[in-house]
This record gives sequence, C-alpha cells and structure tokens, in this order.
Amino acid sequence: MGWDMPGEWQRKALLVSGFCRPCDRLSPMRRFRAPVLALLGYLALSLLLTWPLALHLTTHAPGNGSDDPAIIWNLWWVRYSLTVLRQNPFHSDFMFWPLGVNLVFYTLTMLNALLSIPLQLSVGLIPANSAVIFFELGIGGLGMYLLADWLLARHNELWHLPRATRQGVAFLAGATFTFASSKFVYLSLGQFNIAASHWVPWTILAIAQLWAAPDRRVQYRAAVPAALFLLFNGWTEFTYASFLLIFILLFWVWHVLAGDAPPCRDGPVGRLSWALDVTGAHLLLGALFLLGMSPILWQMLADMRVEGDFLVEGLGFANVFSNDLLGFIIPSRLHPLFGPELAEKTHFAYLNFAFLGWTVLVLVAVALVGRSRHIARFWAVAGGLFMLLSLGPTLRINGREFELPLPFDLLLQLPFFKANRYPSRYSVMIALCLAVLVAYGLATFMARLSRRNRSDLSLTLPQTTALLLVLAMTLFETLSVPLPMSDFRVPAIYNDIAGGSGAAVLEVPVAWRNGFRVTGTLDPTFMFAQFYQTVHEKRIANGNTSRNPELKFQYFTEAPLFNRLIALETGHSLPPDEWQADVAATDFDLLGADYVVVHKIGSTDPVVAPEATIPFLESTLPLTKVYEDPRLVVFRRNAPHRRPATLQLDAGHPNLRLMLGEGWSAIPPVGWRQPAGLDFVPLLWIQRQQARLFLPLPPDRNLHLTARLYVPAPGQRLRIATQRGELPGSPQSLPAGWNQIELSLPARLIDPTLTELRLEFSTLFDAARLDLTHTSMAPPASIGTTGVTSPVPVVVESAGQEVGDFAHIYVNGTDVAHNTIGYNLAVINPTDGTMIGTAAFDIANDPFAADALTAFLDHVPAGFIVAVAANDTVTIPPELGGKLPLDEKVVAALATIGATGNLQGTFRWSHAILGVKAAPPGTAAEDFSATRPARVWAGPLLNEPRVAAAVAWLRIRAQ
Repeated sequence: MGWDMPGEWQRKALLVSGFCRPCDRLSPMRRFRAPVLALLGYLALSLLLTWPLALHLTTHAPGNGSDDPAIIWNLWWVRYSLTVLRQNPFHSDFMFWPLGVNLVFYTLTMLNALLSIPLQLSVGLIPANSAVIFFELGIGGLGMYLLADWLLARHNELWHLPRATRQGVAFLAGATFTFASSKFVYLSLGQFNIAASHWVPWTILAIAQLWAAPDRRVQYRAAVPAALFLLFNGWTEFTYASFLLIFILLFWVWHVLAGDAPPCRDGPVGRLSWALDVTGAHLLLGALFLLGMSPILWQMLADMRVEGDFLVEGLGFANVFSNDLLGFIIPSRLHPLFGPELAEKTHFAYLNFAFLGWTVLVLVAVALVGRSRHIARFWAVAGGLFMLLSLGPTLRINGREFELPLPFDLLLQLPFFKANRYPSRYSVMIALCLAVLVAYGLATFMARLSRRNRSDLSLTLPQTTALLLVLAMTLFETLSVPLPMSDFRVPAIYNDIAGGSGAAVLEVPVAWRNGFRVTGTLDPTFMFAQFYQTVHEKRIANGNTSRNPELKFQYFTEAPLFNRLIALETGHSLPPDEWQADVAATDFDLLGADYVVVHKIGSTDPVVAPEATIPFLESTLPLTKVYEDPRLVVFRRNAPHRRPATLQLDAGHPNLRLMLGEGWSAIPPVGWRQPAGLDFVPLLWIQRQQARLFLPLPPDRNLHLTARLYVPAPGQRLRIATQRGELPGSPQSLPAGWNQIELSLPARLIDPTLTELRLEFSTLFDAARLDLTHTSMAPPASIGTTGVTSPVPVVVESAGQEVGDFAHIYVNGTDVAHNTIGYNLAVINPTDGTMIGTAAFDIANDPFAADALTAFLDHVPAGFIVAVAANDTVTIPPELGGKLPLDEKVVAALATIGATGNLQGTFRWSHAILGVKAAPPGTAAEDFSATRPARVWAGPLLNEPRVAAAVAWLRIRAQ
C-alpha cells in the first residue's frame, strides 16, 4: 500500500480507529454529507439497474424460481423460529419432517434475516426481501466508496486531487464494485445470499486501517471493528468470510515480507517490532472472529464429529461452476444488447460470472502504468490470485478444457475452505480489487484535469463530465435489465390450509435438494412449496439445504410412501403389489398431515410428472379433493389419524424406515420379505450413542414399552426418553448378552403430533473386535445360496441418481467402496475377512472400463467374496446421448460371481451384488431396481464401524 510522509502520518494516525475519511477539519455535517449522498446515489442506481423490481416490490423478487424461494424462506424462518417457536433457528423440523435438518450447513443468511424482522412484521415478507436487496447494494457501494476514498486520501500526494474530485472517483469505485456484472447474475438466479457481499469492503477498510495504526494500542483497538465486520460476513454468507481470511493472509504476507512499516517504525528493530505488533493484532482479530462464529462452528463440528465430513462430494461440480478465461472480457447473458448474441457464440460450461468490464480494464491498466503503479501492485496481485482461484480446478477457454495445475486444487484440501464448490464466487473479490485499481487509475486520469490549489468543494466541468461519462460507460457494460422476476403471490388456498388442522402438509412433487443434487422431481416447483410454508406455517417433508448427511435423503427415498411418489413423479410405473393402501397410509399417519397439495406442472418431460401421483394418492390414502385449479390440486384427509396403542417394530415392519431416525444401522430394502423357511429377521443395530425413533402414539393413554436387546460387551448403560422427558425407571445398566427391558410410558411424555423416542447409550464398541456374525438370533452370514459364509459383516448398497446416487460396500461397518460412477468392487478373503483389493469402473463413459472390469474379476481367486455396487448408472441409452451400451462381457464377468442381473437398456438403476468367484449364476445375493436403492448383506447390517447394541424387537401396548 505504501505509507505517507511523517508529517502527514501523525495527523492520520488519530483517525485509524474510526471508519471515516481523514477530514478532521470538517464539521460533522460536512463530514458525513458526502457518504450520505453517495449512499443515496447507490440506492437510486439500484432502483434503475434492478428494473423492473421497483414496479413489484411487494409481489416479486429477482430470480428464476430455483434459489430465490428458499432464500426468502430464510427471512421468514429466522423470524418465525425466534418470535413464535422461540427456538434455535439453526435446527428445523419444519423441513425434512419428521427427521429435521441442521441449518448451520445451509445458507441461512442469518444477519439479513435478523435485520429484516421489523420490516416483516410491519410490511410483509416480500417487501422485506426487496428492502434487503437494496440494502445490500447500497451498503456495499458505500463501503467501497469509503475504502476507495480512504486509500486515495492516504496517497493524495501522488495526485493532489481536490476533496470533491476524490469523492467523485471514490463514488465511481463503489459503483464498479456493487454493480459488477457478477452481482446481477447472482440476483438473476435468486442467489441473494451470494449477492450479499456488502460487508466485504467494510472488512477490508477495517483491515487497512489496522495496518495504518502507528502503535500497538491503536492496532489492537482497530482489530475489534475488523473482527466485527468479518463476523458480519460470516453471519450473512460464510463463503465470503472464508474469502476474506485468504485476503487477510495475503495482506499480512505481502506487507510483512515487504517490510512496509510506517515511517515512525523505521529501522530493522522498528520494522520487526511493527511486524510483531500487527501479527498480534491479527491474532486478536482471529480470536474475536472465532468467538463470534462459535455458535455456528460448534454446531458444525458436533454434527461432523458424528456424521463425518460431508462438506464436499468429490469436486462438487467445481469444474463446471468456474470462470472461463474468455468470460473476463465477454458481457453476461443478461446484457440487453450484447448478451443474447454473445451467448450463442460462446461455449461456457455454465453462466458467465467473470465479465470485468472494458472500461474497468482500461482504468486498471492506467493504474498499473501511471503514477500509482507502486501502490497498485498489491491490489493487482490480489486480484490476479482471486482470478486464478475463480478458474477452478481446470483451465477453460471458451468451453475448451486444459488440464493445468491451478491453486484452487490446494483449497480442496483445506477444511471449510473446500466447502466452496463455486470457484466463480471469487468474482466478488476480483471486483473489489479491481474497484481499488479503478480508483487509482481514474485518480491518475483526473489529476490531468485538476488545477492545483482549487477549492476542493466542487468539481470542474471537465472533471464532472469525465466522471459521468466513465460511470455511464461502466454501468452500461454491466447492464442487466430487465432482471428476470419470480412471482411470489401465494395461492389463496394456502390461507385455508393455514387455518385447517394437521401438523404437516404433504407437498407433491416430493423432492430434496442440497448443493450437489436433487432427489425427486428435478423442477423448481418444490422450492415454491417451501416458500408457501411461510403462509400455512405447517411442517413439510420436502427440504432444501446446502450440505447434509446422506440419511437426510435416504430416510425418505427408502420409505414406502415417498419411494412410490418419487417413482411416479419421475416417470416410472409401479407394479400392482406396490399399490398397498395400508403401507402408504401408515406412513401418511406418521407424518400427521391433513392436507396433500399436488402441483400440476404440465411438463412435456416424462421425468417431471407430479400429476401422475394423483391416482395413487386417491386410491391409497384417506383423502377428499377440496380444491383444483390449473396450477394445483388440494386434498384433505377424511379420516382420523391412526394412533395405535399396540405396536411392534422389527426389521420386517413395512414402515420401519420412516420410524427410524439417526443412529440405526442399515435396514432391509423397501419391499423386503423374510426368506421362506427362516425363523429370524435381521437385528436392528444401534451404531451411535443416541438413536431416534418416531412413533405415532395415542396422546391420552398410559403405555408400556418392552424391548429385546443384545449388548455385545459389558459396560453398557441405556437411558430412554421422549422429547418431553425421561421414562420412569431409566437409565438402566445392561450386561453383555441378551436383555429384555420393560418401562412404562406415561401419557404426559407422549407428544400429540409425533413422539420421538430417544435411546441413549453410554458406550460404543469397535465392531471389528467383536464376533457379531454368530450372535444368537442374528441372521447367518451366508452369501446368497453360494454355500460360502462371510467371516465379517458385509453390506452392499447401491442407488441410482434419482434415489441416492451412491455405491457403498461396508466391511465391518467401514466403507471400502470408491463411490464413483459405474460399478464399484471389493474383494474379500473368505478365510479371515481381510480386504484383497478394491476398484471402480465407469463402463458407461470409459471405453476401456469393460475390459478392465473383466480382467479384474478374472484375477480373483475362486472362492473369494466379491461385492459389487453401482453408482449413478452403468449404462446410458442412445436416446439420452449414450455411446457405450453395456457390454456383454460385463454381464458375463458378473455371472462368474453368481449374479444374473442384466442392466442392458436401463438408465440409473440401483444394482447391488454380494457373490463368490466361480459360484454358479443365480446363487449370489443380488438386488436391483429402477425406483429404489438396492441392498444385500451377509451378517449384521452394519454401516458404521462401532455398535452400541442390537434390537430384536420393540413393543408398545396399552397398560
């Protein structure tokens, strides 16, 4: 950055702990007049540049219906959870009902939501969202204005600009940042959380002032506002806090290595002392930031400690959501003149967030070669680094990919930083660095138009003309009007639903979305269903989050009611035996829903067909149609919710999935039937210290709970409670072996909506150290009908893209599969259970994979156990762009381990095999399906490496 001369330094040192320009001789009114006018200018420009939002402030929002409903939902949820439910807003069972979801892994935009509460209560949700958008644009512009003005004033000996000229240059820098092309692309997508970069320049201003402090006391004092603004970023959009941490590290390295100490710290000893002081101030900043973020970070770490690291899956589409090098000079598709034509001539992998602006680039060049070149170097280097990061893991030029090592690969190895799967989001930091360079370049240009010793209260006509011309050119190049708008007027029927009974609403299409995929119908309609919750205020099973454990999706895709609805709405048909009214109705009873809303999309895409669920709903659930229009059909429950006083749960219960929450092992797949001639069912293993069980129980009866449990080792203690309190007689000590517990469940502990039973254990045991395959009453570890018994528990799970998109092979509860597209294999020694080898073959896309899979199985010795799980798909039909049909040699190779399933002509089917090399075809344990996950196993169904106990059955009856 460079430092001022000693005389100037002493005057400005008095101002570094505040957030104002160095204008100590101005009256307070004149001191704040320019920033207020700048803010008003940014707000006025916001009204024009977000057109036609100004015409629809109370009914519409920018966006395409994909992200905007959820981000607006955020504002409502924070207000509703705090003021009505009076609960922690970071946990919600109003989505993913009844399982719930931890929203610390979601873009909750907490600070924006808190600021919007008064407006929500006074003028409504949509006007509050409109106000938040203008607030982001105005405050972001003001922050950049103050940063640019502060930097220009510090180095004004280079240009000798009058105050008014400097302020005009700073205003244009603020406009360059807050109205950058990428900002409008984010708004057009409804990604208001990513558009919320308004605290970024404020943070950097505070950091710059910290470095300008003349002594340790002022530096430490300046660390407090720097930490505060960094926290504002973290509590608005955590992604930008992580970007700023990179910037702060770069800022520290640059200035410490350059020995860029202030003149009052000259000399080796002074520079060393200064470096230690600023480092200490940064450590204080970091400590304050961690303290302020601790409510979020603590909940994140607690969940990840139990669930594992689920922040990113592979590259997380980072190779797609990256900037294209050509995009830096090509206007976005939103430009009313250039956008459509250029969009046809370019081949970007995704939308173009990268455009910098031609006028901006000219001014940057002036800054780098003009009188400001020495102080511009840091901002050029920082902008260049963020440009490199925005390119993602591979270099793309007009869609063509070049495999070059790029710095983004390093971030994929760092905790938390790797969670950003959109490298293009670094465009915000690029825009900020370029805005500073624009200020320097424009100041250099304006210095030629300036006259020395002129009053700094006004601009000359040439200066005014030049500033207006540059502003107009800059804004024209990033012009993005009209912005696409989404209509958020809620169908009137939802007001009736709000006044009706029931704890939940079943919205169809049923779908669940995170940052990596959508399970269910791939259409934004279900996102609006989430927004409609802001009116009816009842729970919904659908959900949208950013990151989540796998069970949050699989809980629904494996439940009979939801599994059938997903199949129908994605274009599949159901066999007659799956139109089971009692099974579907039992799931419906558990939800406690009194209304079903089916959204009629009218799509020509056969896999987007929620209307296809209507015959199934009418024939299997106790419903009466109460409303229909061209957009939706509404059904109301016509029978009381069933709350049986007698209930028995075991692995054979057809509605088991919806009753088991977190903490349980894998269960038999949907539609599993106990094999003929066998007098056992698989045990339900509890693999965490707390297991959740959801039971629809009568709230006015005293009940009795009986359970038969197997404890694999001594030292176990069990506590059982509901959400209303601990059961009498709990906790209990359980010796090793079989135990039968009996406890009373009084009516006062039963929830009228849904009772959550929590089984809490004191100890977890390492499954690999226990002999669980020979447990009394446990299923034998035989592998199909091959005659071979596995010495270790093995579970094989597969899911096509629509119902899970995974491949797992658990050996002693540890997943050994590569979990990549295609067939995933593992070979196990049948004598001692040791792993021999693993592999994965993408036979749908790799022309050499079929031969490689065949060769791999050819080298497996006879009698060895082979587990196979398909991920996503193993073949793509020609009509969907497939070029590699499933090779006959693959089918033949799988037959050598006892399999008979042939997925030729399928697309995204689940396929799980547990076989033995050289076993006759048809003897392997095998499961495949187009509409549900597939699962086969030998021994206990363990999918985690530790166990607490196993449940043979659990009964509840009236006392």
